[in-house]
Amino acid sequence: MKTASVLLTKCKSLVFSLGRENTRASIMDTGGASLRRTVMATLALFMCLGWRMPWAEGQTITSPVPGSALSGSSVIFVWSASGSTVVEWWLYVGSSVGASDFFDSGSLGARLSTTVSNLPTDDGLPIFVRLWYRSASAWLFTDFAYTIEARNLKVKVLKACPTCRLPAAPTCNSTKVHWDQAATWVPDKPIRIRAVNIPEQSEISIYADIEVSTAAQMYLTDGHIFRAKYAGPGILRNPACDRSFVGSNVTTTNMVFPNGYWIEVAAGRPVYVHLDVINWSPFDIEPMTQDVYIYYTEVAR
Repeated sequence: MKTASVLLTKCKSLVFSLGRENTRASIMDTGGASLRRTVMATLALFMCLGWRMPWAEGQTITSPVPGSALSGSSVIFVWSASGSTVVEWWLYVGSSVGASDFFDSGSLGARLSTTVSNLPTDDGLPIFVRLWYRSASAWLFTDFAYTIEARNLKVKVLKACPTCRLPAAPTCNSTKVHWDQAATWVPDKPIRIRAVNIPEQSEISIYADIEVSTAAQMYLTDGHIFRAKYAGPGILRNPACDRSFVGSNVTTTNMVFPNGYWIEVAAGRPVYVHLDVINWSPFDIEPMTQDVYIYYTEVAR
């Protein structure tokens, strides 16, 4: 049951990836793209779970395991006739069911393997494989589905407000300061953001609202990527007055997208960190530096 569960999880990830593309197609056009992608996603699920054409007699790819993630741009495909008589094989690899835009082997004769090179490296991209075989005079085929494994994960550390000063709070009050574009990063290649981590860094009584966005200002819906809030420990408050202050993490300060999901940012488009900070302590905080970790992969075009 464990093996079946793992396979089902992999297949769901593949179909979720296709579903995301289907949603995008629904938004962008009113033609047949959405329907085509829905059909493709359904076929992919059946193929991933081991469904074969009704006329298939046992011909199957044995390596890599159907439904798995391909870990490189060059892959050796191995198949088996499973006891049936096959006189000739042919392999297609493409971006949609039955396509050969990535690879067309030509006749392989009786060989039971071939190397497919120059596969795309876009993480999470669906890959479809059609194994053609000729028994006697008839050509038949079996379809399989894979994804491209996420690889080359990189991290960008942004130091927001490395020279900013957060003034001390007056008695029984607080000081609030807002910084748009406290940090800026301009990727020189298209990227897919997979995760964001914003660690709590204050050891005194402050409240921080931190946003990662491609919008030039904070609190805008368009361009929003992730927003976190935290309240530093309620120590060194100036003074406690008649109000209590409890707690550390007000909300989560990290986010990891599920497998097959990401936020894509075009090359040359700035990614900003915005800050809204309240100081309750009797001390100036200088510099008011906040680290932001962005985990991403570069997109090959």
